Amino acid sequence: MGEEIIRWALQRTATKASSYNLMTYRDGFGDTQQKLALRAFLPPLLQDVSEDRMLINHGAQNGVYTALGRLTSPGDTICLEPLSYPGVGAAISQLGLSSITVETDKRGICPISFEQQCKKGRIRILVTTATGHNPTCITTPLSRRQEIGLIAQKYDVLIIEDDIYGFLYPDAPPPYAHLFPDQTVYLSGLAKRISPSLRIGFAVAPPHITMLMAQGITAQTWMVSPILINTAIEIAGRGDDLNSFTRQIRSEARKRHELTTQLLSPYATDLKTCQSHAWIGFPKDIPIPQLVRRAAEAGVHILDGSRFANNTTAGKHNVRLSIMAPDTAHKLEKALIKLKAVLSNPNENSCDFF
Repeated sequence: MGEEIIRWALQRTATKASSYNLMTYRDGFGDTQQKLALRAFLPPLLQDVSEDRMLINHGAQNGVYTALGRLTSPGDTICLEPLSYPGVGAAISQLGLSSITVETDKRGICPISFEQQCKKGRIRILVTTATGHNPTCITTPLSRRQEIGLIAQKYDVLIIEDDIYGFLYPDAPPPYAHLFPDQTVYLSGLAKRISPSLRIGFAVAPPHITMLMAQGITAQTWMVSPILINTAIEIAGRGDDLNSFTRQIRSEARKRHELTTQLLSPYATDLKTCQSHAWIGFPKDIPIPQLVRRAAEAGVHILDGSRFANNTTAGKHNVRLSIMAPDTAHKLEKALIKLKAVLSNPNENSCDFF
């Protein structure tokens, strides 16, 4: 559906949008009516935010980079989970910032560890994915979010909340941006919901922060493409289709989770799945780099857990599988069978059986 709806929306934009919308310069602050129209993509609890609390950007990754670039000063430290989406570390490195990691458990960030780091007085920002965490699949419960938010308030630490997968979790607890609106920069976008090619994202934050981030957008690219914005607005108008598409994704994800668990559980020490991927831990005697290489030789692309690590120990015995990436469940099954063969023959060359 993603391809079909993008083609439809682009055609609508080409024939319907005014020349004012398509052919003029704007600035990073964005257009009020456009922002209000795109609130349809926000979680229900955030859809009544005022336009001065909302910013359109080039996607969640651009939102992370812009927020870190505009809301930090030399000497500030960014607090990260031990494992996170690699784009966060890339932005921190590009901006010349330093980072530390906080301990986590099966419920997400550990409050005691977070407060210990805050007491050191150097943390300016906490970056977290509380719903459908990439890569660990953890969704932090409400009570833990409240604990973390109160600690952030106490020590004046800003929370950057990456909620790119949030639309897939209708029963998830409220986002930090609803619980602690003055302490949070909420980020999401259409990369996972529609397509990575539609470089449109959203930030929700206090007005003085969206103003700073808007200045960052202007400095980087002057404006977000009006063509892409109008395309996204057309898509936002197809609410019933979007809801149906999301239900299909959830249903398909359940099937793929069962398939993954069925085929790989015997070889894993820990296997978690969520709506987009699986996070699998293996015994320490299985060298993960070798496993990734042998899987690639068999035609199966998996990611070494160390790719997501923000310290030297996290993810060393894990791999991440993008179980929703194959076009069909049948293709996923074929890939999992190949991976299972690799795991069941640790001393064989993968090319011997493929």
